[in-house]
Amino acid sequence: MQETAQDGADIVTEFREKTVTRLDLLDELAAMDDVDMQELFSNSFYETVQEERREWIDALEDLETAFESYGDPDGGPVEAHLYDLFTYFDDVVGSDHFASNGILFMTWYFDDFEPIDQQRLGELSDRERILGELAQDLDEYKQLAEDISDACSTVQSEIDDDWEYRALEEITAAGYRPNHKHGVAINITPFAEQNLVPEIVEDKVL
Repeated sequence: MQETAQDGADIVTEFREKTVTRLDLLDELAAMDDVDMQELFSNSFYETVQEERREWIDALEDLETAFESYGDPDGGPVEAHLYDLFTYFDDVVGSDHFASNGILFMTWYFDDFEPIDQQRLGELSDRERILGELAQDLDEYKQLAEDISDACSTVQSEIDDDWEYRALEEITAAGYRPNHKHGVAINITPFAEQNLVPEIVEDKVL
């Protein structure tokens, strides 16, 4: 799992950077006086992109952290909630259909444009260049998303899906260290398991 997580972090980084590049290109396109984004794409395309972009990038950054944590060769504590990012990725990335609100929905529209012919690069207007860059290497871009999804499934399959178990692993990974955000019941459990607290605490709290 550790090697898969390390590779997963690298793939997410690459996918995130390519996503940011395409989002920046859309902003550049939208800023042009002779471009109507609704006419070029659809009535709601750019509005959806603007609404979702922060969530997309934040989720990818968090997923990088999750992969890095599970890929840490030192085996340090892993925050219990990071597991959920592996299950959330498929929602974030969506599909390459216009009805999806995930990242890949953009490719439905980009696929209508012609990738840049490098031999004609100097002849293209800024508008043509941007549209060509948006259409560039879409299959490879989609494959990255698929590779991330596969890595998420692999790592997820080797982690307990019970939050309580993961939380206990987190606070005991490097020796018992209370984590207040997990609540009293989780933090007192290691003591109760070792019979270090009165039975009434175990009965009333746990």
